[in-house]
Amino acid sequence: MPKLPLYTTIITFAIIALSSCEQIPAPISPVQSVVESPTEVTNLTASIVDESKILLTWEDEASSEVGFEIFERSGSEGEFYPLMRTEANVTSVMLDKHRRAFDLYYKVRALNGNGATGFSNQAHVVGIRRAVNISDSGSWNEIAFSPDGSQIAATGQYIERYNENMFAIISGLVIADASTGETIHLLESPFQHRGSSSTCLSYSPDGSIIAVGTDHGVIESWDARTGKFLHSDNRPQFHNEFYGAAIHDLKFSPDGRFIAVVGNGLQSSSLAILRAHSPNLAHRKLDYDGLISDIEFSIDSHIIAVLLSGDGAVGMLYLYRAEDGHDEGSFEFEIRGTPSMAFHPDGELLALSKGHETILLDYRSLEIATVLPIIGYDVSFSIDGNHIVSVMHGYYNSPTEISICNTETGNNIIITPYGKNDERWYPTWLSDYKLNPVNSSIALLKKYGYDQGDMPLPTYIEIWY
Repeated sequence: MPKLPLYTTIITFAIIALSSCEQIPAPISPVQSVVESPTEVTNLTASIVDESKILLTWEDEASSEVGFEIFERSGSEGEFYPLMRTEANVTSVMLDKHRRAFDLYYKVRALNGNGATGFSNQAHVVGIRRAVNISDSGSWNEIAFSPDGSQIAATGQYIERYNENMFAIISGLVIADASTGETIHLLESPFQHRGSSSTCLSYSPDGSIIAVGTDHGVIESWDARTGKFLHSDNRPQFHNEFYGAAIHDLKFSPDGRFIAVVGNGLQSSSLAILRAHSPNLAHRKLDYDGLISDIEFSIDSHIIAVLLSGDGAVGMLYLYRAEDGHDEGSFEFEIRGTPSMAFHPDGELLALSKGHETILLDYRSLEIATVLPIIGYDVSFSIDGNHIVSVMHGYYNSPTEISICNTETGNNIIITPYGKNDERWYPTWLSDYKLNPVNSSIALLKKYGYDQGDMPLPTYIEIWY
C-alpha cells in the first residue's frame, strides 16, 4: 500500500452519488483516513569508527515519518540538545567529531505532520582515550607536543631510587611517544640545585630543539631527537643578568627567530625578547608591576602579546613588535581569576579568557569582535579555528571541566573527563593541558595526592582522542 502524503494529517474523501433525475450531486457522509504518528525508533546503537567518527544506527518501523531528529548530550548529567534532522527512511548517521568524542549520549525520535514520537533508547559512546603515564615517579610542571604531534614532553622533577630507603629528586625532562606513551628519553638537568625544578618548556618550530626554563633562572637547550644536552657558549643564564627570579614561561616564535622569556617574582615580572640564534642578546627587556600570566606570538611572528593578571580584577594586554620591541598598543578588560589567550589560526583574532566568559579581539584594531559564553581559563583553538577549548582547573574535590565552544554559533558543551565522583582523582587538580597540533587530541597533566613534605607530588598524563 503506498504511503499517504506526509504533509497531511487528515484526508477527507467524498463519495458522490449521481441520479438521472437530479441536477445537483448528493454528497454522501465523508470517510476520513487518519495519518497516525509514526512508530517510535527502536534499538538505537552508537559506535566509534576510525577513532574520530560516531556511527548511529536504529530500526525504522514507521511508515509515515517525514524524518528523524537526533539529540545529543555530553556526560551523564544535563540536558539533551537537538543535533540534526534526517530525511525519511534513514536508519544510520555518521557523525564526524574531529577526534573530540569524549563522553556522549544520543537519543532519536521520528517526526511527521502529526507531531513527534517518544524518544528511542539512549545510546552511550565514550571517545577513544589513551592513558599515557610517561613516568610513574615524575612530578611534572608543564607539557608540550612536538610540532608534528609525534612526541609529548614534560618538564619538572622525577625520583631516582637507589634502594628502598635512598632516593634522589632530580630536576629534568622526559620525552615520550605521543601515540604509545613509551618513554624515549628521561633526561637529568646538568644544573642540579637543592629543591630546584624545571618549570616550563617549548619546542622549536622544526621540532629539533626543546628549550627548558628552570626555577633558578637558566634556560637549557636539548636535542629533541637524541636527548643530548646542547652545551654551547650561547646558553643564556638569566638569574644574574635579567631576572633574579624563576623562569615562569618561554615560547619560540612560529618562524623560529625569537624566544620570549618570562621571569616572575613575588609582585613583579620581566619579559625578555631574545633572538633564537643569539640568545644571550635581549634586544628588548620589559619590567612590570604585577605578574605575567601568559605570552603568545602572533601567527605571523610579527607581534608578541603579553597578558598581566594585575590585581585579579583587571587584566592588561600589551602588544609589542617582536623585531624591535616597539609598543603596538594595550587593552584593559575585567577578569575573574588568571586570564590566558590564544591567537586564532587565521591570524586575525585573539581569544582572551576572562574566567566568566571569553572575548574574541581584533588585535590590530583592539576592538571586540564577539563575546562567547566560555567559562574557564586556559584557552586554545582547534586546528581549523572553528572551536575554542577552555579548561576549568579542578582542585581537590572540584572536578575538572573542559569546555568546547563553536566560535561561530557560541554553542557550548561541558565535559567532565573523569565524572564528578571518580575517587581515583581526589584529591587532584589539573596542572596543565595541551592540544596536539596535528589531530586535536588533548593531553591532560594531573597532579594528585596531598603535600608530602620534601616529596614531589606525583603526576599523571592522559591523552584524550
